Amino acid sequence: MRSVSGIGRRPGTWVVVLAAALTLTWLGPVRASAEPAPLQVPDQHLSVAYWHELYDAQLQVVGGTAPYHFDIVHIAPGFLLGSSGEVTGLPLLPADATISFTVTDATGATTGVTYVRVPVTVDPALQPIEGGLYAPPCQVQEIVGGALGYGSTPPRCF
Repeated sequence: MRSVSGIGRRPGTWVVVLAAALTLTWLGPVRASAEPAPLQVPDQHLSVAYWHELYDAQLQVVGGTAPYHFDIVHIAPGFLLGSSGEVTGLPLLPADATISFTVTDATGATTGVTYVRVPVTVDPALQPIEGGLYAPPCQVQEIVGGALGYGSTPPRCF
């Protein structure tokens, strides 16, 4: 039995051909195994979330062995973190949100606590009300006091 050593990038079946003294020797398929890279959470730049609008993003992990399991340490109001790293929700505050979490891979390797910022902004189409504040956007409006554009009471959200 011959052995070949080296540094592989990923496990799998590789074809190895040795060249010696201008003669090629076919060794056939070789089963190679490699240790996975250490489990890490790379720097994340999540997409912008809009206040009171549905949000969806996916956290990324490199290395380790899939599947990965995400555990919440802290999450901003209105956001949810799924066990597979999906960030969803409806931002309740018009300010950047922070999510902190740990990740565990299939072998039990765990990352330290990672902090990710979700930039939250107000949709530029919303008009400010008194004092520079914004009213939550309405999905459905009730017309009070007459047809649209008439009456003394403005529409209200429900």
